[in-house]
Amino acid sequence: MAAVTASDMLTRPFAKKQVMHSNFGDPAVEPWNRRIASVFAVALLSACAAPYSKQATGITLPTAVAYSGDDSAFIAFSSDQKYKSKVGTPSLGDPLICSDSGVSRVHDDGKPDDAIRVQANKSIAVTSLIRLESAGWYKFCGSFVEFTPEQGERYIVVNERIGGFSTPIRKMSCHVSVYRETQEGHVLVQTQLNKQSARCAIDKGA
Repeated sequence: MAAVTASDMLTRPFAKKQVMHSNFGDPAVEPWNRRIASVFAVALLSACAAPYSKQATGITLPTAVAYSGDDSAFIAFSSDQKYKSKVGTPSLGDPLICSDSGVSRVHDDGKPDDAIRVQANKSIAVTSLIRLESAGWYKFCGSFVEFTPEQGERYIVVNERIGGFSTPIRKMSCHVSVYRETQEGHVLVQTQLNKQSARCAIDKGA
């Protein structure tokens, strides 16, 4: 069995004969760029039905299992515009978490949840993989960020598109933020880019 790390998941080229692809910029932020050939439009529509993580890696990720202990925290993923910053636009994505058990999707194909209960006081990496589009090109974007949730708290993960639809694809990027919800509103949580790539390995058949 070969291993694909969480970093690879955001950099490994997605090779299909019906599309052309070209990489630009920092691969951790701008991993895939493709020009879609109109002759393969029907095939593309079928491929788009797959989760973004499957489109990006070719791997069907397992569904995350919610933590059932009392020492838990709640993590939700949102594209609500109330989380919009001065430089980005919250976008709908494929929610992913990376824990001791590896990378998994929060979504279950039969039950598309956007929230999960996790163990508190233990570091976890999160992202929401989004698709950026411009002038017929597209790419997936969403680096994992790591933080330690506190017991009883509720957190919101937001991935913002940086750049408008008229922005050249090579200049588009994204930014993942985590907020803690309080009675007064949402507070930005200090995070760091996930550096534990070995912990976030995805098993893949050779």
